[in-house]
Amino acid sequence: MGFLRIEPGFGAAEVRAKNSFMHRVLVVHAVTMLFLLGGMFGLSMTAAELSKETRVSNGGSLVTSGGEPVTVASSDLYIGPNGELLQRVSADGRQLEGSEDPQPVTVTQELPVVDLSGG
Repeated sequence: MGFLRIEPGFGAAEVRAKNSFMHRVLVVHAVTMLFLLGGMFGLSMTAAELSKETRVSNGGSLVTSGGEPVTVASSDLYIGPNGELLQRVSADGRQLEGSEDPQPVTVTQELPVVDLSGG
């Protein structure tokens, strides 16, 4: 059989020391976790930025990583050799209104011209 010795104040100093030590351990772990989370966020943002193929230039235009303007082609329309806007034939041969040859596209409404130069 074992004996239990009860004395006033027995072990109180050891309990306070353990609490103080555990508090320090908890603070160190919290600071370390915040540091690691911040590093992971920074690396994620850097990886996302480096994987982009296009960027917005200072002038507001879309440019490639080499600084050249991004050009895109319309999948529905193209400009013919004489300068007319023509309807493109799709890969599977379907066209609007069943036309066989590319037809000029007529614009029924003139669009307003907006001056973006600020002058």
